[in-house]
Amino acid sequence: MKKAFSMLLSLLFISCLNTIIRENGIEVIIVNETDNTLTNINFHTSEKIALNLLNDIKPGDSSQSFYMMKEHKVDGNYVLNFSRNDSVSETIPCGYYSNGFSSDRWVKFRVRNDTVFTEFSKF
Repeated sequence: MKKAFSMLLSLLFISCLNTIIRENGIEVIIVNETDNTLTNINFHTSEKIALNLLNDIKPGDSSQSFYMMKEHKVDGNYVLNFSRNDSVSETIPCGYYSNGFSSDRWVKFRVRNDTVFTEFSKF
């Protein structure tokens, strides 16, 4: 019984420590499921702090990067901007963060020819 309690306490401590020391931000995954190359890609928040400019994404490819939120202080949402073959510009607002902290581990955008799907992963 003592051993089980000790193990449970250790797991709880490691879990809390992991939450405390993790960097404030969100992993951004963009999957291009269209027939066009996505260009002029940037991901930011409604605070427009630290724009995250990404490389072009060809059809069938994806991109992944970590968006740091060290300077964020208030509530807001995430925003993805991109163009399809440098012509049609799109803005996709989504999600929510509170007091400058993301409650999600990652956000995944699946860009299709006629829509964009978003998925979030909780901690």
